[in-house]
Amino acid sequence: MTKTAISTALSLSLLFLSGCGAEQNTDLPPSSVEVSTVAVTHSDVFPTTEYVGRTRAPEDVQIRPLVSGRLITKAVAEGADVKKGELLYELDPQPFQVRLNAAKAELAKTKAKMLQAQRTLQRAVKLHQEGSLSPLEFEEVELEETTSIAAYEIAKSEFDKAELELNWTKIYSPIDGRVSNSGYSIGDIVTPEASH
Repeated sequence: MTKTAISTALSLSLLFLSGCGAEQNTDLPPSSVEVSTVAVTHSDVFPTTEYVGRTRAPEDVQIRPLVSGRLITKAVAEGADVKKGELLYELDPQPFQVRLNAAKAELAKTKAKMLQAQRTLQRAVKLHQEGSLSPLEFEEVELEETTSIAAYEIAKSEFDKAELELNWTKIYSPIDGRVSNSGYSIGDIVTPEASH
């Protein structure tokens, strides 16, 4: 058998078999098909999409004290909006004020010694030029003046440090923003190493 004969035989078999099926539904006309319909109405549509996400502020600043001390004031409530430079916390300033007073007294003492040493050196220069003061004695006067200047500079640094630490007892907001949860409570001893 040729290929053409085989395909013709298969086609006829299929036609015969399709005609042998169950009886067709005679209730419907042969050309009609049952279709369901939906009424169309005109309305505005606002499509929505849901995403899972996490928000974070563009600037996130951790507030830590620069000195250790007892917290005595929380100036703003948690969740409050704050402006840059607004007071947030205050540590007990008394210990820092005591240190500043001591540094101020030491500075005054070393300044007086330095001025005295400078006046002594001025007199020693004249005496040395006149030959009334030996080179060794003159060197000792010069050394005393140099040492007194160094002592004054150290005392000035200690005073500046004490003044700075007293200023650091007040903690201000570095940015405009909102205060988050605080781990500090009034009376807590806070340190620069603590993270809240």
